[in-house]
Amino acid sequence: MKLLIHNADEGEKSDDMVVSDVNSLDSSSCDEVDLPMRKRKRKLPKFEDFRLETDLNNPIFKLGLRFPIVYVFRKAVRNYSVFNRRKIKFSKNDKDKVRAVCDGIKSGECSWFVYASVVNGSSMVQIKSYEEEHTCGIVERNVHANSSWLAERYATQLSRIINWDVVAFKERVNEDLCVIASRSQIYRARQKATVVSEGTYRKQFETLWDYVEVLKMTNVRTTVKIKSNLEATKKGFIDALRPVVGLDACHIKGQHPRQLLSVVGVDPNNGMYPIAYAVAEAENYATWTWFLELLAVDLGIENSNGYVFITDRQKGLIDAVGDMFPNSEHRHCLKHLHANFILAGHRGLVLKQHMEAVARITTIPWFQAKMKKLQDLSRPAFDWLSTLDPMQWCRSHFKHTQSVTFS
Repeated sequence: MKLLIHNADEGEKSDDMVVSDVNSLDSSSCDEVDLPMRKRKRKLPKFEDFRLETDLNNPIFKLGLRFPIVYVFRKAVRNYSVFNRRKIKFSKNDKDKVRAVCDGIKSGECSWFVYASVVNGSSMVQIKSYEEEHTCGIVERNVHANSSWLAERYATQLSRIINWDVVAFKERVNEDLCVIASRSQIYRARQKATVVSEGTYRKQFETLWDYVEVLKMTNVRTTVKIKSNLEATKKGFIDALRPVVGLDACHIKGQHPRQLLSVVGVDPNNGMYPIAYAVAEAENYATWTWFLELLAVDLGIENSNGYVFITDRQKGLIDAVGDMFPNSEHRHCLKHLHANFILAGHRGLVLKQHMEAVARITTIPWFQAKMKKLQDLSRPAFDWLSTLDPMQWCRSHFKHTQSVTFS
């Protein structure tokens, strides 16, 4: 039997309720309905998290300790090894599981180890196995206290103390950590800390070009050249020095290998007088031409007549000087000339003295007489010097119109 119930009091139809049996509305029937049992929530154990800001200074391991990533766990193991003066190594070092053991575990002297692996579904690492007790002795040298570790540890002190002495830095490390570090480790740590605090030379120089682009955008039709103009040096050369210019280049070694192009003059005491320098990628015709163009503008050299340029016979430099200063006198450095003389196979003190005597002769007849003696002494050495232009290395052939006789 089915019963249809309406709401007749307000004259509006309410939601229909179909009842399969009138007896089912009896209140006693509610006692017989089986209610579903509530599921009990399983209480998971609470694990402690490793605090990166404070716990790295004194790592204490325990079962269940969780680390945010595997890199932090490795770093904590290294710090534990250094601070506790224990020789610990990684027997397993994967991206998802790491096992560190004491070095004495092979011989049975020590059973200390710690094992951690990644928690499923996350990058978090948790210690699963741990043996706390150490039965081995302490060590004075630790492989984990390398230059990178020392640079990070003492980065603040190294940034505050400029030119911290290597010996003082080494004593500070031994006093704080009771660890013996080599001089090379201390030196490299100081270099790495400087890079962290000040940045690399490459990064610093890269910002210069950004500055140039900003200038061009904010000041339309602006010409920008990055160069250094030492006004006092330039004025001293023009007003007081002889028109003798020495050109040479040397290698810059280290983190930024380049070529250092330099120009020097001769002061009244026959000493070197620095005029200009530049850093270039290589020593060739293009870089020397660029450098000499800037030099001619700074020194105001419109007519090179009367100037003397001394070089080391580098091929690109010889061509650049000839193109930029065609009216000048070009001479070769006797020291570099003798180095090439030795490379050609003409060694010995006697040959060196004869070559220097030929270069210092002041008249052409004496020059011919000295060359004759050199020919009798060594024909190969005579033939090698004969291939050179005497106007570029012998005083007897220098132009008399020049105000200097510098060789």
